[in-house]
Amino acid sequence: MKYIIRFKSATWPDSYIAKFMNLAVDGLIEKYPQHDFEIVRNKEMEQMGGHGHVSSPLNFSVLNPETKKYIVVSSIDNWRHHLYRHLGWDPQNMVKMFYSGGFTFEDYFLLRQSHRELVHDIKSVYRPFYYGPYDFRYQDVMTELYTNRNPENEELVFRGLVFDFRKTIVKSINYPFIKVIDRRAGNTNLTYVEYLEELSNSSAALSLPGVTEICNRDIECFGVGVPVLRPLLHTQYPEPLVPNYHYINFYTDCDYTHQEGYPRYEFKEDFGKYLNHKWSRVRKNKDYLKFVSDNAREWYVRNCLLENNVQYLLSQLNLEDTNV
Repeated sequence: MKYIIRFKSATWPDSYIAKFMNLAVDGLIEKYPQHDFEIVRNKEMEQMGGHGHVSSPLNFSVLNPETKKYIVVSSIDNWRHHLYRHLGWDPQNMVKMFYSGGFTFEDYFLLRQSHRELVHDIKSVYRPFYYGPYDFRYQDVMTELYTNRNPENEELVFRGLVFDFRKTIVKSINYPFIKVIDRRAGNTNLTYVEYLEELSNSSAALSLPGVTEICNRDIECFGVGVPVLRPLLHTQYPEPLVPNYHYINFYTDCDYTHQEGYPRYEFKEDFGKYLNHKWSRVRKNKDYLKFVSDNAREWYVRNCLLENNVQYLLSQLNLEDTNV
């Protein structure tokens, strides 16, 4: 039988996601030698720009041409894109959506209330797989930093883009041992290795919510053994990330239903209050910080190393799902 793989292969030398998608497509073809596969690009969609369309290097889909049913594997920033027909998708024929970013069914319920034309039984088709670091090439560096980690300061550090939706909560953070470095505010950009070294030298890392619940930064912290303070993760991975065991939780009220894809905060001032309180409690408890970081590192090795993540996905991806 012949299947169509809708995918544009990327040659970005440093991207974990692009490398993952290439390996997953190759692994899928190898898993099913009894079938024929045709890789198809949609150049019209590619000209639109962005990465949520049906011919993106950040996702691929496997289409059964007889039933029109298909499976999506995606690491784009916003899972909602896979419900939009103008991006080439036919959501009523999507039988599985493997997605690595954050996802909650409550978010989908509220989205459906305002966009009834997008109604689709996401609960029955959604399956998670794991996120990864931005750059897959520096596993040896991350392992060395974890093995030799001896942080030189007692600061909780965030380095990244402080978008408008982050600025409001950053204003509420006023504890002296918390440092927020905005990459867009004239601060020096680091090489990837320098960035990992800075993480390793920090007592802990702050995760500010982005477009999805989890991002590269969280995974990189896990990889180098830096404990992460972050809002509660609602996404349930096959091996769950447990609050106060794999990461330190201090806040729960992030709302990911905003149509622009950015989170809102019901009580913005509380974000800083809860963060300040939690960090003041755990900052000097080095044994607990190490306990959390060791647990996270072990989770990272089992699930986020590129080969392990690809193998997990392939073990869950069954072409037979498209035959119905």
